[in-house]
Amino acid sequence: KTYIDNELTKSKSIIAGVETGYTATKNYTIGNLLIVGDNLYRVTANIANGSAITVNTNVVQTTVAEQLLALA
Repeated sequence: KTYIDNELTKSKSIIAGVETGYTATKNYTIGNLLIVGDNLYRVTANIANGSAITVNTNVVQTTVAEQLLALA
């Protein structure tokens, strides 16, 4: 199980930064993507390392499909 969990975390981190909770462990700038749990978020206001990640304040939930459409 640990191996599978580690591989899943590696796969997620290719798409976006991965956080284990709602406190940033690195700096994020507007437009960055991050994952908390099973949720993908787009950063809407800069987040400093150690700051709170707050839905609808500095991040909004999104999907990979939405982000791909935004690139088109």
